[in-house]
Amino acid sequence: ASISRPAPPPNPVASSSRSLAAAYLLTAAARQLQHAWTQDIPEECCKLHLDFAEAMFAAVLRALPACARTWFTALPKPQQVEEYTKTFVSPGLLKSSILAVQNSAGGISGDLSVRASLGARKITAVYSKDEASLELAITLPLTYPLRPAEAECTKRMGVPEGRLRKWLLSISAFLRNQNGGVAQALALWKDNVDQEFDGVEECPICYSVIHTTNRTLPRLPCKTCK
Repeated sequence: ASISRPAPPPNPVASSSRSLAAAYLLTAAARQLQHAWTQDIPEECCKLHLDFAEAMFAAVLRALPACARTWFTALPKPQQVEEYTKTFVSPGLLKSSILAVQNSAGGISGDLSVRASLGARKITAVYSKDEASLELAITLPLTYPLRPAEAECTKRMGVPEGRLRKWLLSISAFLRNQNGGVAQALALWKDNVDQEFDGVEECPICYSVIHTTNRTLPRLPCKTCK
């Protein structure tokens, strides 16, 4: 089934402000969870603390996964956070991510087709254009989204090694850096590959053509490679 293009995300205020807000909320939630588990407080108060902290923690991971990863990688001792997320938060987010990909799929048309498996935590995307074809396997980790999804090429036909490397780098960058789901990352990656086939040159650093937040094409020439 082909993946349909999601609605473009709203123009963000500033990624730094978003990251700071996510870090603040996640730190506060983690402290609330630790406090509720370790302090001798009444059961009804403990449940209130836990419910609030769990809801806030899960909401930030769902809405701002890339910001959450930045916060997580900076933790001096991330083991407890990772184990908690794997047990209580990731299963729900994995299910919703797989469902989002499945719901984005329509009829068998277009250049990109996808299929998803919740049990394997895997999404298979096949891009075909002209005589070139590429099959990607995207695997979601058990601690998603604290750990990013991983993409690998499982089949290719008529795709040179250099182009394959660029495409893998670009989809990996979208999966790692986008505050959105796998469906949005795949649609954005497809737009970039389409533009490359149409002759629009990608950024020599990140191999991206379309801006990752406002989905615009480049307007200024690169000072390095012009």
